[in-house]
Amino acid sequence: MAYSDTWHITNYEVEHARYKVRDFRPLTAICLEDLVPDDNFHRQVERGIDLSFVCELAVDFYSYIGRTSVDPVVFFKLQRGKT
Repeated sequence: MAYSDTWHITNYEVEHARYKVRDFRPLTAICLEDLVPDDNFHRQVERGIDLSFVCELAVDFYSYIGRTSVDPVVFFKLQRGKT
């Protein structure tokens, strides 16, 4: 099977592929904090639980050299959300 038999591009596609339509409207700034209501369950959990103990428990597992790692508290929150 020849290459030309496996791939077909029409003249229309060739002509219009060079002229991509671009839309340069200004971006709208949003704040994620404004999108989540104050009485949201996860906000209430965040206010009610002190996760500072996670750093103390994980200190032996993190290195001080090399690439910086994910903050243990952030990693704990991500794992908590998978349940």
